[in-house]
Amino acid sequence: MSSVILRGQPKPSLISHGLSIVRTLLATEQFQKAGLTTTEMYRLALKEAPPPNFERYQVHENSDTEIRYTKSGQRKTPPPNPPHMEHPIRSMRFLKSQILPILEGLKEIRMTTGTRFHAAPEVKVNFGSAKTKTKTKAKGNGNSKPDVASSSTASPSSPTTISHTVHLWMPTQKAKVTKTIDNKPTPSNVFGTEVGRGADWDHLNRRRQRTRDEKVKHDVDIMAQVRKAEKQEKKKVLWEAFMRKKARDARAPKPVVDDRISDS
Repeated sequence: MSSVILRGQPKPSLISHGLSIVRTLLATEQFQKAGLTTTEMYRLALKEAPPPNFERYQVHENSDTEIRYTKSGQRKTPPPNPPHMEHPIRSMRFLKSQILPILEGLKEIRMTTGTRFHAAPEVKVNFGSAKTKTKTKAKGNGNSKPDVASSSTASPSSPTTISHTVHLWMPTQKAKVTKTIDNKPTPSNVFGTEVGRGADWDHLNRRRQRTRDEKVKHDVDIMAQVRKAEKQEKKKVLWEAFMRKKARDARAPKPVVDDRISDS
């Protein structure tokens, strides 16, 4: 009896086809938000069409005279062929051993745990029918009337959801949330913009925001003291210049007025 086996390891081109198909799944919104298990990834990958230049895996048949035995003397059973020879992801084992380790090594995916939910099957309980017979004697005759039989059947329970923990493949880095920031011009009359007053610190956590606010307040206080000292120094310089000018004017000789010119 002849059996079909693969010719050694797959070619690099075949692995590249499998990587391209799995990468299309990694770009989907489902993977970015909830992740995928290996089984889910395998099922979705089989739904993807192979590329046009994909070549079917080459196989060859063993000769009928080739019989292999184990150490105990029993005849070896040849392994079955992969279930999907016409697809780049030919089997679950190929996905686990050839594709996922490469993506994990490139840090495109990471293994983590998550939760999946599934509906529990409905359970119907039938308690059967119970007949209760009571004999009542009517007045004036000895006839008896059987009571009506009563039966009870449990109503089907409402479907419940059961959660269980599974291993998931998730993106290595969390998706970046683009935050729109209004590029409003900072008013020029706001004091302390040089040291960060009025800046947006929303990208920091609460502890860092509190620390940054305290630092900005401290720098603004120092800046206010420096400005105040500069103003006082400027006033002092102007006052000293005014006093020097006044002293020079006091020491300067007064102009002599000719009386003859005034009498004429």
